[in-house]
Amino acid sequence: RARSLRPLDEFFIVMCRLRQGFPEDYLAQLFNVSASTVRRIFVTWVNFVSFKFGQINIWPTRKVIDTMPKSFKGRYKST
Repeated sequence: RARSLRPLDEFFIVMCRLRQGFPEDYLAQLFNVSASTVRRIFVTWVNFVSFKFGQINIWPTRKVIDTMPKSFKGRYKST
């Protein structure tokens, strides 16, 4: 399918929707596309980001936790 917007503009739409909560209709009017196009762009980018970053392990290993400073261990005893 041919794109009606540049990828940078699509990414900007997604960030505006996530950060500011702009309605799809508003973004559609702002970028001169349909609301369904905004919806499709949003879903596509969220799926892409989830696929790319979903494999990143956000939890530290036991070795990292054991070497944390005492101030951290004192504040977060259950870690």
